[in-house]
Amino acid sequence: MKKHAIIECLYKQQITNYETLDSFLQTNSIEHIVSLTKDIQNIIEDADSHLTYTPFMFFPNPDLSGIGGCNEINCKIRRAQTFSLFASLYADIVYLIWDPISFEKIDYSDEQIICDLIEELRKRLALLLTYASLINVGIIHIRMENVGICRDCLRKCLTEQSPFGLGKLASQYLNQASMSVHYDFPGTVSIAFSNLDGIVPHGHLIKTFPMRYFPDLAYYKDGNVIRQKNIKQKLLNDLILESLAESYSTAAHSEIYNAKMITDVPLDVRIAQFLSSNETEGKILKQGLVVPDNCDLPIIGGVSVENILHLREEEKDAFNRYRNAVTNFLEQKHSNSINLKTLYDQEIYPQLTELEAKINFAREGRLQKWLGSSLVMLSTLGVCAMNGIIGSVGQAVSLSGGISNIMHGAQNKVVELLEENQAKKENKYFFLWKLKNKKKINK
Repeated sequence: MKKHAIIECLYKQQITNYETLDSFLQTNSIEHIVSLTKDIQNIIEDADSHLTYTPFMFFPNPDLSGIGGCNEINCKIRRAQTFSLFASLYADIVYLIWDPISFEKIDYSDEQIICDLIEELRKRLALLLTYASLINVGIIHIRMENVGICRDCLRKCLTEQSPFGLGKLASQYLNQASMSVHYDFPGTVSIAFSNLDGIVPHGHLIKTFPMRYFPDLAYYKDGNVIRQKNIKQKLLNDLILESLAESYSTAAHSEIYNAKMITDVPLDVRIAQFLSSNETEGKILKQGLVVPDNCDLPIIGGVSVENILHLREEEKDAFNRYRNAVTNFLEQKHSNSINLKTLYDQEIYPQLTELEAKINFAREGRLQKWLGSSLVMLSTLGVCAMNGIIGSVGQAVSLSGGISNIMHGAQNKVVELLEENQAKKENKYFFLWKLKNKKKINK
């Protein structure tokens, strides 16, 4: 497979996995590291802004993709790996945003700044490696940040436009949020936020401010919980504004690229509805007034992105039938708030059971005809267990029973491709069935 120019840049520097990335960052000068990153950034800047529309163009919330959210590198990679499965199972195109780095403004004499820069580049390059297969086949497209609004203007829009206001939203979290004071560095105060699920990654966050911002906190001792509502309100306003800015960016980019928004953050949907409402009169978003779809599609575990992509190429028709079947079912049942466990029970499980029964029936009939012959024995066509269907990306739903109840061991029975081809034409979930049959994929 031909490598994308971005991945080619990494491979030319012998960066092929996370270990070689660490080695590269440890053994090369900051000038060389920056030079590589500039090359990648230039490739992204020169990329075509818009691609031909398909119904399966997506723009994910940065927390889901790993681009944003929690800044711990292993957490980022795990989320990117999970989203890679989603993208490989459903997407034609996924847009991810690269926030440009102004290398000219960096003080290279400051050791702490250089250390922070290397860690930032480590995260970015690690995510490119995680998405390498999807970038190479043209599913993942990296684009530059091209939506901008300053914090003051965004605050004005969100606080002055009725009925959606920053203060009103912060008030909803005022009672549930917990905040405590910590003095970790001279002249600063750190605030530990907790019980803020849906607003900050993992529901908790620590932020450090100059002490002059909150002189009233001088009366608090290290570890004290903040009780004053006016201080909590001020802290929440600032924190939620950052979440709103990210939600704004997600909604705006999904409109710009005409892509469906993928998110598990309710705030994203609320912001998209607000920005697309007639009340804004196009003052914020001028690209259109259509709220991006909030998609909820299942993904499966226990398979690699490379296997999925291989089977997508090998079984194009079966893949499209599978993808359309799932999305059509969810759209038809949308009014009943269908969940993915119900999708599995009502739609996927019966189809796979029927498929297995048909193949077994054909197999037994074929055995009677060829009894005693010396045909080549094929590997099992038994259904492999589905590890799980995920309700929203990164949130696994464990399935007990289900498809594992109809598993079969290795079958030393003769099966011609005729039965597979027939099943392929008749069953919407043949792609899923074959995907879980790893031995068959590897042949």
